[in-house]
Amino acid sequence: MVRKGRLIPAKHKFRGPGRPMAIGTGFPDFVAFKTDSIYHGLYEVIGVEAKSNGYLDPKERAKCKWLLDNNVFSKVLVVRKGKKRGEIIYKEFDSKNQ
Repeated sequence: MVRKGRLIPAKHKFRGPGRPMAIGTGFPDFVAFKTDSIYHGLYEVIGVEAKSNGYLDPKERAKCKWLLDNNVFSKVLVVRKGKKRGEIIYKEFDSKNQ
């Protein structure tokens, strides 16, 4: 969660005994690491946000822009469903056009 220009970790929600605690706690949905095959010490951190229609709302766009401008992630990918069954389409978020 982004608040007042700071990065704040998402809190787990206690929903009772025997129920999962990490539902709906953060943005983006996934974090991926990509290593360089030549220089093994270098890697990029990629944020992945899954949307069924592929569109981010204005609040999410502002969060993505802040995360990229402050070098939290190397890039942010927005993932959506394709027309064919099981098809997944990845689109890179561009903070300069937002």
